[in-house]
Amino acid sequence: MGVADVLRQFADEGFRAPADLATTDAWLHLYAFSFQLFADFWGYSTMARGIGEMFCLSLPLNFAVPYLSSSLQEFWRRWHITLSNWFRDYVYIPLGGNRTGARRNLVLTMTVAGLWHGAGWNFVFWGGLHGLWLAGERTLWHRSPTPRIWIVRALQTFGVFQGVCLLWVLFRAPSLASALSYYGRLLLPPYRANPVVPETLAIWLVGFAVLHPLLARLSERDRWLSRPVWAQAVVSWLLLIITLAYSGQKYDFVYFAF
Repeated sequence: MGVADVLRQFADEGFRAPADLATTDAWLHLYAFSFQLFADFWGYSTMARGIGEMFCLSLPLNFAVPYLSSSLQEFWRRWHITLSNWFRDYVYIPLGGNRTGARRNLVLTMTVAGLWHGAGWNFVFWGGLHGLWLAGERTLWHRSPTPRIWIVRALQTFGVFQGVCLLWVLFRAPSLASALSYYGRLLLPPYRANPVVPETLAIWLVGFAVLHPLLARLSERDRWLSRPVWAQAVVSWLLLIITLAYSGQKYDFVYFAF
């Protein structure tokens, strides 16, 4: 509520009328949606795990800082892990898995995953393009192993993040026509820059992008319980104050729609 609901206001504004956006605004609103979706879904998945602990239920981890992935395959091992595992076990492997037609199976599995989110062309293309990307990675990596140089990994991470964000347009736009219009503002001329960036958007977007890996480590059960009680209390109160300060919109969780 403290991060996702703030970013959602900007994301909704951008996708409401994409044809009117400057190029810089289109990218900022897209980043806002990308981190809104992540904060929203990661937040309530973590809440579910915490509530489960109260009843001695150990629920599986569902997110592991996915936007730091250096490949799309790694991204899907870190994003919505439980759903990814389900599609692997009940769709990808029954289709033949890695044994026969692995690239075809990837495309089919991800297309089905797209349809699981909604019966619309947006989701079909979103899933299918993820499948083609995964199939392409498998082909390229099979021929040339990925080097372990940090600068190469950093560039790959940046590229994967941008690609995932671009595909989120299909996920968020209300129709295929709206998605194409948004892509036009992102990628096609005339390119226009808006010198005015909303201060709230900049602070929350940059702040969460930078701090979310630290929050992920902090929220690990054993790491959290190893902190002194006073530190747990201070951090909990700070997070509670932030949440209450920015929880006026009372949006539903995004994934409640799926």
